Amino acid sequence: MLAAHGSVIAPSCPGFGDSLRPKDFDTIFDVVHLQRAVLDAVPGGRITLVGLSFGGWLAAEVAAQGHPRLERLVLADPVGIKISDRETADILDIFNCSPAEVRRAAFHDPDRFAPDFDEMEDPEIVRYARDRDALCLYAWNPYLYNPQLPRWLGRIDVPALVVWGESDGIVTPT
Repeated sequence: MLAAHGSVIAPSCPGFGDSLRPKDFDTIFDVVHLQRAVLDAVPGGRITLVGLSFGGWLAAEVAAQGHPRLERLVLADPVGIKISDRETADILDIFNCSPAEVRRAAFHDPDRFAPDFDEMEDPEIVRYARDRDALCLYAWNPYLYNPQLPRWLGRIDVPALVVWGESDGIVTPT
């Protein structure tokens, strides 16, 4: 649907999906710098950067650093900041909860949208496992947030829209 309004480029981050991960690529900041390089390489003029969940964190980091071609920012259910105190879980620990709990939390209608591992072919299961492995590598410690990011968000100088799904059970936006 986005493509009806312009060109859409949806890069796969190193280690996710079928994308290879260089041996020296192991922090969120490696991925952020790569995303900035992708923006530099995209042909055309101004860019609307859209990020969902982990991608929302990446987009917020890129926008906080500033980019001359960035025109707008859209973040949907982003991780990347921790709002509550140290003892309060703002982000569901998807690696330490039962798969059933994560499934309920991650999808508005899990029976309709959640992956059915019994029906998946081996390459799809491997891709899913690689995604989780890459997420662990980039975002385990601290878990799915950058403690410094909140102080840099004020540097974002383009219009930004942050949206949250009513049924999002992964991130608490309060």
